[in-house]
Amino acid sequence: MCISNSSLRSFDIKQSKASEIQAYQAVNLESLDVISLNFELKSMIFRECYYLKYMEISARHLKMFQLGGCCDVKATLNTPEICNFNFEDYLKSEFSLRDPKLWSASILLWDNWDEE
Repeated sequence: MCISNSSLRSFDIKQSKASEIQAYQAVNLESLDVISLNFELKSMIFRECYYLKYMEISARHLKMFQLGGCCDVKATLNTPEICNFNFEDYLKSEFSLRDPKLWSASILLWDNWDEE
């Protein structure tokens, strides 16, 4: 499943059979909720979602997560099988991982965000 919609503000996914979710240039996306406890959602990639403020993800089988190009997000991941985590954001962001089994993690924090 791939999302690239500049007018989308909120996106909720409940029990999708998608194995991968990608969002590119969903620049006005503010809120994302994903619940995938019984299906094989393995990968999530979010890039250039500049106004994303809130993210709550519960995905039992998620293995890989990437988030970059946001400015001030508060995110919680309840993903007990996550192995690969990549987070590139600004210092105001808050991130919480519950029950991770990480093999690889990359975290890059920027000082400030220029809205231009």
